[in-house]
Amino acid sequence: YVFRAAPFVPELRIILDWSVTRTALELWEWLKLSEISADLYLAKCRSEARATSGRQQGDPQPLWLKLLQGWSVFFLLSLVIFLPLVLFSSVSPVVLTPNPVDGVSATVSLAGPLGTFQLLEATQAKVVDVASQVELQQLIDDRRPLSSSENFKLQDMQTVALYADSASVWGITPPGRAELVQMVSDHNESVSLRVSLELSQEASQTTARFDTATTLSPVQVSNISAVLAGDTGAYFDVIDAYPSVVRLPGSGAAASMLSDHGPALRLSLNRSAAAEWWSVTRIGGRTTGPRGPVTLVETRGLAAGVFGSLLSYGIIGLYVVFVLAVSRFLRSSTVLVAVKIPLTDLPDGTDVLQLSRDIEAARQEGDLALEEALYRALIDLYRSPETLFEYTKLKQD
Repeated sequence: YVFRAAPFVPELRIILDWSVTRTALELWEWLKLSEISADLYLAKCRSEARATSGRQQGDPQPLWLKLLQGWSVFFLLSLVIFLPLVLFSSVSPVVLTPNPVDGVSATVSLAGPLGTFQLLEATQAKVVDVASQVELQQLIDDRRPLSSSENFKLQDMQTVALYADSASVWGITPPGRAELVQMVSDHNESVSLRVSLELSQEASQTTARFDTATTLSPVQVSNISAVLAGDTGAYFDVIDAYPSVVRLPGSGAAASMLSDHGPALRLSLNRSAAAEWWSVTRIGGRTTGPRGPVTLVETRGLAAGVFGSLLSYGIIGLYVVFVLAVSRFLRSSTVLVAVKIPLTDLPDGTDVLQLSRDIEAARQEGDLALEEALYRALIDLYRSPETLFEYTKLKQD
């Protein structure tokens, strides 16, 4: 049963045998002969097992057989169906390995009808694990209301704090600066602040990107104009303008932004004799560490070992690879059972089985004419249910 149910294995053996054997039969005739021989052999085994079991007609099936063929098969089928769901659930027994954030990149830009103008790019950040439940609760309180579940586990939480100053000088050209000044000077135009945050995880070799866009008020746009004009101490503030809480699943699901609520940000333009660069500082919230935006990150671990290899395909891939493969093996024993009764429930298939073996013997002796003649006789026998019925009766009948 196992050999015949294995995907493509019987077909490969049959095709290879036909390719290297001198025979008068076509490939499809060889396939039919192999199927007939296998069915006859299994029917003979079942007939002999019934004859030697000592069971009389009307005897109930024994309890051990019900446990072996009933409850055990029921348990295995239930396991095949529900095991993938358990592996992806919160009660999964799979051992997880850490999958921390180890790469950070962020950009801040102004967008409007005249185009998008990048203000700063931050590539330096401090990534640390949340130290205590008290700290985690404080970080959550600073970011309420959350747009998703707040049932966070301390061991999964990290904070990503950006340094305030841009990693590079502001390289805008004079014509580009003139267009930006024109865009923020026209109070009839809509201007938005766009923040893009990229987090990479080396363990899972994934990178997730989160984008926010905040429409600025006329007062904020006016403050930007003052910053560009070089007014001393000029700045502009924005609120809810960056990904403050994000989730990075280990595998099988997409990353998601849970909240953009958090402490306000203050953007200012720094000047020296040779260069200009932007800074983005956090107003309120935690007072230690870098002064830039802080993102609370939930990082799910990666499953290790065999389960990890299975889970990497996702729940859909796991069902395709695992469930369908097992179901093919099981259903090969149950599908079209009623249709196969005339061919599988033979009281005595010894003579027909001997005919199929005679075909193989004729082939081995090199008598291909006899091989084909015996094969035609076997096919004619299977084409006539009445003749097959008479030919396979028990000899004592």
